[in-house]
Amino acid sequence: MKRGFLNRPNALGTKATTAGTPTLSSTVPAKEGKDNAVSSSENRELKPDKPSIETKPDVRKTAAKDIPFQLGTVIEVETSIEAVWQKLDRMGISEGPATSIRMCAVRIPNTQKSKIFCSWLIHSDLMKQFPAAYDWGPLDAPTPLPRPYRISPSPNAGLGMFATRNIAMAETIVVERPVIMIPLVFPGGSQINSTEEQRRVNGLSNCKAKTGQSELSGKIMTNTLKCNFPQSYAFPTYAGICLEIARCNHSCGPNAVWAFNSKNLHMELRASRDIAANEEITISYISKLQSRAKRRAELESAYGFICKCAYCAVPPSASKKSDELREKIRTTVCNAEKTWRKWIGNPEQPWSKFIDTLEKCSLCLGREGLSEYRADLDRYIAAAYAVIGDENKFKKWAESAARTERIIEIDGHGYLTGEDWVRWLGDPTSIPCWGQRKK
Repeated sequence: MKRGFLNRPNALGTKATTAGTPTLSSTVPAKEGKDNAVSSSENRELKPDKPSIETKPDVRKTAAKDIPFQLGTVIEVETSIEAVWQKLDRMGISEGPATSIRMCAVRIPNTQKSKIFCSWLIHSDLMKQFPAAYDWGPLDAPTPLPRPYRISPSPNAGLGMFATRNIAMAETIVVERPVIMIPLVFPGGSQINSTEEQRRVNGLSNCKAKTGQSELSGKIMTNTLKCNFPQSYAFPTYAGICLEIARCNHSCGPNAVWAFNSKNLHMELRASRDIAANEEITISYISKLQSRAKRRAELESAYGFICKCAYCAVPPSASKKSDELREKIRTTVCNAEKTWRKWIGNPEQPWSKFIDTLEKCSLCLGREGLSEYRADLDRYIAAAYAVIGDENKFKKWAESAARTERIIEIDGHGYLTGEDWVRWLGDPTSIPCWGQRKK
């Protein structure tokens, strides 16, 4: 699901359109020095400006091939690029103008060498923005130490990730870089040699064994997460394998979400609600706002299992009620922008109906384990109370927004953050839409 209107650039000030209807525009500047873009587990994607047709590469010449590489290989910085091309030449691989293999590496401290951590089948439109660099630098937000999780057998499916202590909502669980990335539309894979990282890839599950794909390709298609690059117009979505996050099992009411940082090339797993010690950490593989029947059908088709999570393994009567609640949540969240525009642009529209609908929907989220969507609702409710000048209720919902915004926070494109809400809490009248429609 895309991020809501209130969390787009230029979202919270008010200005008149040519039709005289106020819209929301932000006076909040983009954060400097922050990450470029993040794509989360509901594919809250950003749309880049489309370049002119004259500069667009011929993507028809793109081809995916099984290309061997070795993770963990130590390479000399001065010769690393040349070594990569020579290896591909020896294999007889002809690279067209659209894609090439990029070996991503980090510098080994106190040496002039780098260590490969990822093989990236990259399109030329991203190569211009990500020059061949063999020192990606440290992670912006490293995994907390000691690590708040362990990988151990799950009673539901093979191995899983479990909390070793209480984890607070929006807290970082793990940050890691992918070991493989390919455009999502490519079914290809790579041959991997016997390093520690490759051994761990081989240990991942493969639900595509009966589809005729190679063993490695099956593991890739089973375990990849979407890595969005809003900078790309050709292949904005890549598939990446992160070895730790790949151990998270599915739930239709997960307690964690993942977010990809396209500037520093890392994936972050965050808690979408409070997680108790020893509780399994789960993510969702599919859209959570479908009915149970549709969720189960999609999971069985794509991943080969029938979901038996706590939100699916319920009696028919409870399943029917759950389906109704999820449809209500889906409708409310998806229509929030349209409803907001209608409400903010017409002084005759009653404020109570709009806010009551969102508040009631917010109560449904906890019942269905869909805390990730709280930020989508919190920001609308808080902004609505700001518009009518209700300081007490604005502070209540702004405090909630300051917490929940962190779950899916995107920096670097002018998007709202938890820090914005904290600032407005200090002075509610500083929010650009304050008091536009006093009761």
